Amino acid sequence: MKKYGAWKYIRQFKGSSIFIRNFLTIICAVMIPVAAAGVIIYNEYNGYIEKSITESKLNEAGSVSETVNLVIMEAERMAYRVANENTFDSFFRGKVFDTNSYSKMVEKIELSRALNSMLIYGEYIENICIYENTNNAAITSNQEIGSIENLPDTGWMERYLSMKSNSCAVYRAPDSFSYRPEYISIIQRAPMQGSANLGAVIVNINLKNIKKIINESSEKTDSLIVTKAGEVVFRSSPESGLYEKYGSVLRKNADKKAVCKTGDYVAVRAVSEYTGWEYIAFSPLDDFNKTKKGSLAVLFVSMLVVFVFAAVFSFYASLRSFAPIKSILQYIDENNRRGIQSYDTNEVKYILNALELDRKQTQEELNLRLEKLKEESLRALRYQINPHFLYNTLETVNWKIMRLCGRDNEASRMLLELSFLLRTSLDTSDNLTDISTELEYIEKYIDLMKARYKNFEVEWDIAENLRQYKTVKLSLQPIVENAIYHGIKPLGKQGLIKISLRKTQEDIVFEICDNGVGISQKKCDEINSETGAGDEHIGLRNVNERIKIMFGMKYGLFIAPRGGGGTVVTMHIPIIE
Repeated sequence: MKKYGAWKYIRQFKGSSIFIRNFLTIICAVMIPVAAAGVIIYNEYNGYIEKSITESKLNEAGSVSETVNLVIMEAERMAYRVANENTFDSFFRGKVFDTNSYSKMVEKIELSRALNSMLIYGEYIENICIYENTNNAAITSNQEIGSIENLPDTGWMERYLSMKSNSCAVYRAPDSFSYRPEYISIIQRAPMQGSANLGAVIVNINLKNIKKIINESSEKTDSLIVTKAGEVVFRSSPESGLYEKYGSVLRKNADKKAVCKTGDYVAVRAVSEYTGWEYIAFSPLDDFNKTKKGSLAVLFVSMLVVFVFAAVFSFYASLRSFAPIKSILQYIDENNRRGIQSYDTNEVKYILNALELDRKQTQEELNLRLEKLKEESLRALRYQINPHFLYNTLETVNWKIMRLCGRDNEASRMLLELSFLLRTSLDTSDNLTDISTELEYIEKYIDLMKARYKNFEVEWDIAENLRQYKTVKLSLQPIVENAIYHGIKPLGKQGLIKISLRKTQEDIVFEICDNGVGISQKKCDEINSETGAGDEHIGLRNVNERIKIMFGMKYGLFIAPRGGGGTVVTMHIPIIE
């Protein structure tokens, strides 16, 4: 058998085969829109990436600025709370400095401890100091108590004396001669009740905690926090000098958030609306472009995958569309059609030639079959003579019996019934019949059986309104026959067969019950499961199979032993009018 592989199609048919033409058509139809979409997506995505990176950096700057704001606000709340706490009211009014008694000293220590206990409410607060103007004294959360001249940390005093508002935030660089770290100090006048300025609350934030937040948030070449006055509060890379070089350019932009390119760097600036402080971050332009190139590389790879998928799809779509033609070509070659030249690269012409030749051959075969059909029809007509001959013979015998007897008699009646049964049995025009017709058939059958077997009676339970429904033709006779031969006949005494009919919501149900010798449960199970019970019940199995074929597996016969002796056969069929 000649076989055609995909690669062989490509090599053999070149550009003129149906396969190649389909492949090129499909791949062009798919790839041209994809390529156009790729160009559009590239341009749009390029702008989107730049915008996305810009927004990401702005959001990052805003997030850092907001974090610093939250830390300062936390410290301000702490300062406000201390300034309004009744616990410290006696201090600001100078009452703890009235005497140098032991009790006053204890009170000062307790105030220091109270300040220290409040540190648990401020995660980023290093220490708290309260200052009283009259006695020029202070108490800290570090249990530093006494005159301001004796305290190690007084860097806030100058800013406090020059304050024009109730509170302010100020950056404080580390002292050259002390261990104190960098601070952001929140200075709050106290107490808040009334207009008197009795002292101040100083809440110090250790800047290293803020540095940790910023360093964890982003990795930059240089990140800075700058106050309104231009003081650099924080700088991640003091050696870079970027702020000194480009700071003036950034400050020209009045926007609260801005991104601009400065030399080889991309600078992001976010101004806090709360403090007015600026957060500035520099990133190398190469990193900016690297991110953009990486995203575009992903887009390029995605487009390449789409192109490959389109090529594979086009190839297999072409194979699939060529499959019927391939099958036709194989069929033609396998049947070795004479007189057909090789198709080379023109499959259509090859197939048309083959079809024309096949049409001629088919016509010849059709003529031969018509001749045979005529012969078979004549033979069938001859076979039809036999049933008609039998009907006519029975009618002739019946006529002769009536002529001899001069009247109707039992033999004549039996012949008529037999003729009816024969005609009905041989009529194969329809598988369904009216229930009334089926009952008429079984009544005549029972009359013939009674002429032979006198030891049984039949009891009918048939509602007249059910006679118009349809049933399976010749379905009751095998059941009644089974009841007579296998139930009543071996009984040896008078038997009874009861034939009843009822209608449920979904079914028509026939029930044929006899009081014969009965049947074992095992035998019933064999018949019901169709595992076989020899040839003695072949009629029942035949009826059961016919019903299931016509109506489905939920319908058919069910055989069961009858309580007290005998057998019950139930037949379920659908309601058919």
